[in-house]
Amino acid sequence: MSDSPTLLIVGASARAAAMSAIRAGYRPVAADLFGDDDLNGTCPTTRLERYPFGLSDWMSSAPRAPWIYVGALENYPALVDQLAHQRTLYGNTATVLHRLRDPRKMSCAYQSARLACPEVRLSPAGIPVDGSWLQKPISSGGGAGIIPYHGEETSGGPCYFQRRIDGLTCSAVYVAARGTSTLLGASQQLVGGPWTGAGTFTYCGSLASLRLTTEQQQVFVRLGNAVAEQFGLRGLFGIDAILTGTDVWPVELNPRYTSSVELLERATGIPVIDQHVAACRDGRLPDRPKPFGDRCYGKAILFAERDLSVDTKLHARFRAGVSRGGWPELADIPPRGTQIPRHRPVITVFAEGADHDELSAELWRRTDEIRSWLYA
Repeated sequence: MSDSPTLLIVGASARAAAMSAIRAGYRPVAADLFGDDDLNGTCPTTRLERYPFGLSDWMSSAPRAPWIYVGALENYPALVDQLAHQRTLYGNTATVLHRLRDPRKMSCAYQSARLACPEVRLSPAGIPVDGSWLQKPISSGGGAGIIPYHGEETSGGPCYFQRRIDGLTCSAVYVAARGTSTLLGASQQLVGGPWTGAGTFTYCGSLASLRLTTEQQQVFVRLGNAVAEQFGLRGLFGIDAILTGTDVWPVELNPRYTSSVELLERATGIPVIDQHVAACRDGRLPDRPKPFGDRCYGKAILFAERDLSVDTKLHARFRAGVSRGGWPELADIPPRGTQIPRHRPVITVFAEGADHDELSAELWRRTDEIRSWLYA
């Protein structure tokens, strides 16, 4: 490990990307909002009290090494630009992020490639107030702040409006360079699951891998190439979409390492961070994606249904699920004594199965067990 190249990882939660970096042969050094126990046990970690604005001071004293960001640092382009002047960025620059924040530019990119996308507007004028449109923040992450539009006064910062599409929520992962991209795979997203304590539009997990039809896969390839060319994306990025029959409706773009990457790594054995670095540093893409194995893998994020305190007994139970080698059963372990407010994430639960039905049943069983620990 001492001879491994160092990679700095920053964002709200660095644990998944740090584990990906280790699997790819890197030595991660992390700074994030939570400073979870399993991240601390994996690599040098700093929990930032002033997240994200303490990142500049942290970066100035961090090792002289390249860095990547995870969610949702893309909401702070000026900070990304500042950090990129301190260390070499492997990822999308502030210039790219500023352009991506305009939902009209996103729609134009898809439409110019003759791809369907939900209608978007910057003003609610003339929009039906029956909930058939969504009000979405320009800057957010994980579904935070999304509400059905019923004619309310807009508040809470800049927002836009997107026609609501009902169907299967999924996320595709890509790596981009030189105006094109490679589709690495797709996963089903878990959104607003009451069994996780998540809000209606809150991201609360993923099921991988999602078997796409030939037509769906072709559309996803075209979607990735359209935005890679239009915005000059580089490295890892994700497109969230809604599947309705054979139609694919892109609804969000995440210009960095996404939450489902670690599941795709488990399903394919791909060291995705290697591909990210090769794309950003050398402009090189993989020849072709690796096929999925026979097993399905998933994770669910449990949210606090009331204010919680991680006491010694609960902490010990959490720690018992952390694998010392291979893949964990539990991750993002809050340190002992942590006070977790209602609606905030508590822990991530992993499961696997022979198919999506078996995977879903096992994930439900494990989350139910953890909830019994939390609210006994």
